Amino acid sequence: MKPVFPTAYLGSLAYFKALIQFDDILIESKEHFPKQSLRNRCRINAANGIIDLSIPVTKSNGSKTPIDKILVDDSKDWRSIHWKSIESAYHSSPYFEHYEREIKALLFNDIQNLLELNQTITSTLLELLDLSVDISQSDRFLMADYPEFGHLVDKHFGNESQAAPYIQVFPGSDRYFESISILDGLFCEGPMLRKLLQRS
Repeated sequence: MKPVFPTAYLGSLAYFKALIQFDDILIESKEHFPKQSLRNRCRINAANGIIDLSIPVTKSNGSKTPIDKILVDDSKDWRSIHWKSIESAYHSSPYFEHYEREIKALLFNDIQNLLELNQTITSTLLELLDLSVDISQSDRFLMADYPEFGHLVDKHFGNESQAAPYIQVFPGSDRYFESISILDGLFCEGPMLRKLLQRS
């Protein structure tokens, strides 16, 4: 059985560290959409501390709407808000200009389905780091059937803090959270992030 991961918006460093341990994974597409989770939110490291960025969504069947039917709500102009926050947080980072165009394009694409948007973002980030993982979507609800992958569902996904393996734009201390979006490492370390993620 392939590992089963929840979908993630601009997934965390911990999420990608777990993801690249496998050559082939499934993204759970049939679970009911849980609130306040990595599926539609990420965290970035800004001048005044950690900021949570959340995609507003619409659910055709309320709390019982499966992930693959969740649509983003563009009436909230969340794309501009998220980009301005990311730009403000990382414009002075060493690799911001190197990846700025690709990341902005990911946010301002025309994809309306949350699962499709997340998969496009995740696949592109893997490509930017020259990492290869074959990602497909489940055709039925799998999380409950394979509890060995249950630890991948945690909404904070790597919320523990530890010594930062790279120099951050706003270090503030010698601690960081692995639940910060991979954008933090990408803009600070560029292609060198690949080796950091591959460390056990």
